[in-house]
Amino acid sequence: MKADFKVQLAGRDRDIRKLKSELADANARTVTVRENWLGVIADMEKLHAKELKAKDSRINELWDRVLEVERQRDEAKGKLLTKTQELYAALTELDEERGRNRKLKIVMSRRLAHLQ
Repeated sequence: MKADFKVQLAGRDRDIRKLKSELADANARTVTVRENWLGVIADMEKLHAKELKAKDSRINELWDRVLEVERQRDEAKGKLLTKTQELYAALTELDEERGRNRKLKIVMSRRLAHLQ
């Protein structure tokens, strides 16, 4: 009976060693897989950060263009306002001059009528 017990005990010890070895291998694979996933995630985060930086740069570039276009628009509006004011001033002066010319024509035609 002792011999059978020792044989069974030796068999169980082998099974335990085998299971411990399998458990150690499984743990090692788990660590390896975790490290690989962490590496992949780190690479993805770097790529994402790079893309965000590129998009932020593009946004800033477009914002600068918008500001420049707005500045140019405001400048053009100012020039248009100035030219419109000059035009109205010239039209007003022209209208006043036409009025004076009409008066002068009337005066001249009256004097010519008296002379005849």
